[in-house]
Amino acid sequence: MERGSAYRIGVLWSFISAFLWSTTFVGARFLLRDGRIDPVSLTLVRFLIGGGLLLALGLLLYRKRLLAVATRDLLWCALLGLFGVAAMSVLLFLGQRSTTAINSSMIMQICPILILFGGLFI
Repeated sequence: MERGSAYRIGVLWSFISAFLWSTTFVGARFLLRDGRIDPVSLTLVRFLIGGGLLLALGLLLYRKRLLAVATRDLLWCALLGLFGVAAMSVLLFLGQRSTTAINSSMIMQICPILILFGGLFI
């Protein structure tokens, strides 16, 4: 694969990632309106679909390396995923019931700045 082609593929995947991430806020706001779904169920459905797709892709492309991960590491990843991703998503969706998609999006985007300031004090 030549350099120009790899660059275009990288840009394409980056665009797809940004597009899918940005639709999270609008889609969640739509689904949470009028009590169509509660935040915990929305998080569960979101991660079951996403996790299932990633697991299938990982098994398809990286079966040997994926299955070579130590059980202890899998438990740590599950724990970090539970608190770092799932809890964040539930709290995001709970907050989105009371505010607009743009407000919740902007609050989420300042997280790196908050992490920077938090890191400076540790």
